[in-house]
Amino acid sequence: MSATWAANPAQCRVGQEEENAPLILKANRYDQHETHCTFSSVMKRGATWRVKALCMVEGNKQSASFKLEVSGDTLTMDGRTLQRCR
Repeated sequence: MSATWAANPAQCRVGQEEENAPLILKANRYDQHETHCTFSSVMKRGATWRVKALCMVEGNKQSASFKLEVSGDTLTMDGRTLQRCR
């Protein structure tokens, strides 16, 4: 399972080497430009997932916690709304 999400349709066509690349979400990780996160914990409640992840951001290791909500073709990630790329 993999889906690509972006703020607008034009962003869907941007390559991962670009700063404004779309977010690629998989079952156990997400990638976006120079951010790569592997999920260490995922708790689902309804349409909401609370995720803890270990991330590599521009070469630096970081821990992260965030909330994902999916409704149809819309993904909300900590208040940021993205649309599914087609």
